[in-house]
Amino acid sequence: MIHSSVRYVIFSFLLVYNFAAHGQQTINDHKIAHYMKEAKEHMDAGNYEEANLSFRKLLTVQNILPTEMCYYFAETLYQLHQYQNSKNFINKYLKLTGTSGPYYQKVLALNELVDEKFNEIKSCQFCDEKGYRLQECETCHGEGHLLQTCHHCKGKGLTACTACGTKGVKITVNAFKEKEYKSCPVCNSKGFITCPVCGGKTTEELVCNVCRGKGTNISNKICDHSPPTSNTSSMDLFPDN
Repeated sequence: MIHSSVRYVIFSFLLVYNFAAHGQQTINDHKIAHYMKEAKEHMDAGNYEEANLSFRKLLTVQNILPTEMCYYFAETLYQLHQYQNSKNFINKYLKLTGTSGPYYQKVLALNELVDEKFNEIKSCQFCDEKGYRLQECETCHGEGHLLQTCHHCKGKGLTACTACGTKGVKITVNAFKEKEYKSCPVCNSKGFITCPVCGGKTTEELVCNVCRGKGTNISNKICDHSPPTSNTSSMDLFPDN
């Protein structure tokens, strides 16, 4: 049987705990309302970067968020050209509300716009899968590879003949223990052979470690899906938007 003083301590602890939990819940509710209002105001003003920050602060609140946030955040991400993230929040909204959500028709319309952007990106050869413009790799100048002095021959184009040890002749001993000298058939008595790595060119090709052989890198520009202009410089294969 629990002593009355112990029961009092337990009751007091639960009372304080519930009060603290209720207080934190109230604080979180105020934060959610504040960040939602702030984000919508930024959207109405066309300040989608600021709206994005407000929504991301909203995601840090330890509480159940309103389902409408998924729609508004998806719209913001679409305006910021973050189409995959926008798609994720569209799907989240539909998963939570099904066809009964108050923004269902708007979400469907937004989903069509996102799909159109995905189709444009998929058919464009001037951007990556996220829609960012590709630009010429400044390291390899669009070649996808780099030339360096051949590591095997050290840029000489020739290497020592291993068959004769650079002597140009092959020495053998016959049955009478006499040395016999024959011209080396591998190097034609020269003692050296053409470098097997560079083929005598003195240089070798290496895959560019910056663009990994593609010749292009991803810029931070959103692609407009137009081809490069004729006056494009060698340092920037694709023009800015």
